[in-house]
Amino acid sequence: MKSKKLLLMFILLFVSTIVFAQKSETFDIITFQTPNGWQKQVQQSAVQIGAEDANGGVCLITIFKSIPGNNDSKVNFNAAWEAAVKEVVTVKSAPNMNPPGNENGWMVESGSAQYESDGQKGAVILITATGDGKMINFLIMTNTDAFQSDIDQFIGSVQLPKISSRNPASNPPNTTSSPSAFKSRFTYSTTNFDDGWVSREDEYWVETVKGNVKVYLYYFFNLGADMRPPNGNIRDNLWQKMIAKRYKILNENESRRTPYTGELKEGEAIDNATGQKVYLTMVWRGNLILAVTPNQQESNRLFPDENSLARMNDYNKFAVGEKDLTGTWQDGATNTQDWYDSVTGNYAGMTFASKTAVFNFYGNGTYSSVHNGATGRVGNMSSFQQEYKGKYSVSNWSLTATNRWQGKTEVFNASFQAVKGGRLLILNNTDISYTLVKIK
Repeated sequence: MKSKKLLLMFILLFVSTIVFAQKSETFDIITFQTPNGWQKQVQQSAVQIGAEDANGGVCLITIFKSIPGNNDSKVNFNAAWEAAVKEVVTVKSAPNMNPPGNENGWMVESGSAQYESDGQKGAVILITATGDGKMINFLIMTNTDAFQSDIDQFIGSVQLPKISSRNPASNPPNTTSSPSAFKSRFTYSTTNFDDGWVSREDEYWVETVKGNVKVYLYYFFNLGADMRPPNGNIRDNLWQKMIAKRYKILNENESRRTPYTGELKEGEAIDNATGQKVYLTMVWRGNLILAVTPNQQESNRLFPDENSLARMNDYNKFAVGEKDLTGTWQDGATNTQDWYDSVTGNYAGMTFASKTAVFNFYGNGTYSSVHNGATGRVGNMSSFQQEYKGKYSVSNWSLTATNRWQGKTEVFNASFQAVKGGRLLILNNTDISYTLVKIK
């Protein structure tokens, strides 16, 4: 049952340095152990480990780098099966699925099937882990059961980082009316996350609440000259000119201030709206983030450093209603790179990369999109343009679009990020990510 394609892949592996490993190794955010005597090849987007026995049996395990993923673990598995399995080998049936599992907060889906490649047969196993807005895939291909113990050892050695789930609950989001005077014009203005946090869109920020703790995720705004040096530092000016308008500051705590936490500011205060004593923790990361806790101990527990508070921006996420999509949305990015001769130091020119994507979603359930790009050295550019037309549907944090590349149907993870006066539309799958702004 020897596969020519698998053998070719192993020839590529054999030219790399042989690693005899039983110790733990790390690739991206994944920790694992290479079975003893197996070969390993590290690439930018994946690690491949493999072995061959005297009878022509082969086994190849590919560990893919984490990428943005859907919040639904089964949707991620299905997308990975299409891209990582069906594009490589021919499978005669749908995967035989195992019960889903949970590893350090990651939802794990796994399935297997028999495959054919160049007339040879074997087994393929796909394991997909979903969490924290990411997906991680492990692909195992073999034409023999001789490596079963090594496969079991590898799977048992895999460790994923522990995450505090920030995924929206699997049920449709709560649409309870906001207690404030602000009324959103979008279908969903509240999101219940499966770790207990609840986010609500407001006029100037997203308010995220869990128990007696509130976090305000201010929308991005331009800083005036009065906020910048030499008129004092940005952090202290924000504290005095924005936070002190809502709270009566009682004292400022400098115990966590170090040269590496220069963006963090905290202290006790009285909430002007309720008259209650609270503890404030603020960080500036391009946008202003303010945590309001009952006391300093709770702040230290939930937000031990400024990075943990800055990561609360992940809770600015809302479901997409179909009527919210109608219109034209655009994404665009441009990058330039100057090059210099490594020997002479002389300027060697500039390379340029630009891409744009424009999606038109129509009220009758159809869409069109145009994708343009240009790359290369300035003066010798190459460009492309692709156009698609088809049908789309929105359901539970995903958008399905037909007739994409080579006529295939694509499933995107879909969500809104609230901004002042509107929303950004976030679409991503295993291949690409878009951040789109509505232009009409």
